Amino acid sequence: MINSAKAVKKILLILSTLISTLSITAQTIIQGTISNKHGEPLIGANVFIKGSYDGTSTDSDGSFLLKTALSGKQTIVVTFIGFTTQENDVVVNGEKVVVSFKLKEKSNRLGDIVITAGTYITADRERSVTLQPFHIVTTPSAASDICGALTSLPGTATVGEDGRLFVRGGDGYETITFIDGLLSRKNIQL
Repeated sequence: MINSAKAVKKILLILSTLISTLSITAQTIIQGTISNKHGEPLIGANVFIKGSYDGTSTDSDGSFLLKTALSGKQTIVVTFIGFTTQENDVVVNGEKVVVSFKLKEKSNRLGDIVITAGTYITADRERSVTLQPFHIVTTPSAASDICGALTSLPGTATVGEDGRLFVRGGDGYETITFIDGLLSRKNIQL
């Protein structure tokens, strides 16, 4: 009888600890869809809570599912290249939140393109080449696109069959690429 009372106390202690732990780490689910003004899904749009590390991206249906341990009024931010950034305030209180976004297209005018290359032994300074938008259009073999213009620059070529760009004898992994100001882990496919 004494052993069973101790066992019940231990079980109750374990259950109360688990329940309190679950309430502390409770996560709210924020889900929804992101589309353009025509209702077409935007695949790969970024969705995050402003001022936190909680974020995700949309799937092939333009849907997202975001779990957060935050509570109170939060701002959901949606970004997608070629569209205006949109923010929406939601109240996070442990219950499921459903929110949808329709993003508006934004046109950007391409400014100068700066290509910078450092050298190993022959020079101790960086050299850069600047492509302006009209160079891309007027370069004979560029076919009016950025990839064609890059491959027609002196000292640039592609590596093997994967199409990665390298500069003056380097390798594809030695070239850093930024697309819209963000570091691209994958090189440009030329």
